[in-house]
Amino acid sequence: MTAEFALLKSKLASIESTQDRLAAEFAALKEQFTELNTDKGPALEELDKKIEALKKIVEIDQQRLPARLNNSRCTVLKMGLKAPVGN
Repeated sequence: MTAEFALLKSKLASIESTQDRLAAEFAALKEQFTELNTDKGPALEELDKKIEALKKIVEIDQQRLPARLNNSRCTVLKMGLKAPVGN
């Protein structure tokens, strides 16, 4: 059981670091595009919408992560399932 916990902990750390890296990349991209075009055209506004949508996806995944990790151990530990956080 300790090995399973260590494995889950390492997976969680990996997922969190990936999510942090993606959030930083999205912020850097947004900053770069803002600097490139001071007047906002339709293409830049559409890009902003896509970036915001991707940020929301990352945030939702972060909210659901604790329940998903708990549920992945339920069959081994004979625990009840948790419902993921809704949108």
